[in-house]
Amino acid sequence: MKKECAIVQDMLVLYEDDCLQEESRKMVEDHIAECQECRWVYEASEKMQDIQVQTQTESDLQIQKSASQIMKKIKRRTTLKAVIGIVLIVAVIIGGHVFCNHITDSEWGYSEMLYGIASGDVEVTQLYQLSGGDIYCILKSSKSIGIQSMTGLKDPAELSDQNEEQTLEYRMRGRTFWETVSEPEIKQSTIIFPVRLEGISEETKQEYTCYAKQVVFYGKTMSDKKVIWNEGQDIAKAPDEIEYRAIRAYLENGNVEKAYAECESLGWDSAKIIAEIGKQTSQGGMYEDAGVPILVNEK
Repeated sequence: MKKECAIVQDMLVLYEDDCLQEESRKMVEDHIAECQECRWVYEASEKMQDIQVQTQTESDLQIQKSASQIMKKIKRRTTLKAVIGIVLIVAVIIGGHVFCNHITDSEWGYSEMLYGIASGDVEVTQLYQLSGGDIYCILKSSKSIGIQSMTGLKDPAELSDQNEEQTLEYRMRGRTFWETVSEPEIKQSTIIFPVRLEGISEETKQEYTCYAKQVVFYGKTMSDKKVIWNEGQDIAKAPDEIEYRAIRAYLENGNVEKAYAECESLGWDSAKIIAEIGKQTSQGGMYEDAGVPILVNEK
C-alpha cells in the first residue's frame, strides 16, 4: 500500500464525520477520485454505515413496538383491576347493607348498626294503661335520640300469618354527627301504643278485629330487645294528667274519634275537653290510622 493511500484511508473516518479542514478534505476527495483501491475502501465504509443505521432503525422500531404492546397490556390490566375493584366495593356495600337489614330486620341497614340505640341504653320510666285500653309509655335513653321507628296494628289479611294477635315494634336511632347541629338534643320519648283495632279489610271486605299482644323495643339487632309490655300485664291506670295528655296527642295526630272515645270512657265532658284542647293546639292530622302508635309532644 502506498504511503499516501495509508494516510488517506486513516483520514476516511474523519472525512465521513466532516471533521477535516478544507485542504485535507480536498486532498482526500482528489485521491479517492484517482485511486480505485481507496475508493473501494471508502464505498465499503459507507455501505457499512448504511447497514448499521438501517439495523439500528429497525431495532429502535422493534423496541418501540414492543414497548407499545407492553404499555397496552399494562393499561388493559390496570383498567380491568380498577373495574374489578369497583365491582367488589359496590358488592361489599350492597352485601353489607343487605346483611345488616337481615340481622336487624330494619331498612336502616348500616345506619342501624352504627347509630341504633341498644336496649341496654333504654329504660322504661313510666308505663300506664289508658281508660280506652291503649298503653302510655315513657322511655329514657342514655344517648341522644334521632329517628324513631314504630310498627302499628294491621289488617290480618295483609300479614303472612294472618294473625289477629300482633307484636308492636319500636326502635330508636341515635343522632348522627350532622344532626347534632340541626336538631335539639332529646333523651326521652313518650309513645301511645294502640292495643285494639277494628276495621273492614280491603282484601276480604270483611270486618276484622286485631289486638296487640306485646310491645317490644329493638336495639341494634333482632336479638337485642327489651319487652315494654305484654298482654294481660298488671300495670297502673293512667292518672288524669296522663289521660289529658293522651287526648291532646290523639287530637294533634288527627284522631278525633279516638279522643272522643277516651273522654267518654273517663266520663268526661268530651265536647268541653276537646274544645278546650282545640284552642291550645292545631290539629295537624299526621296520622289518621287508629292502629299507628303516636309520639306524644314532649312540650
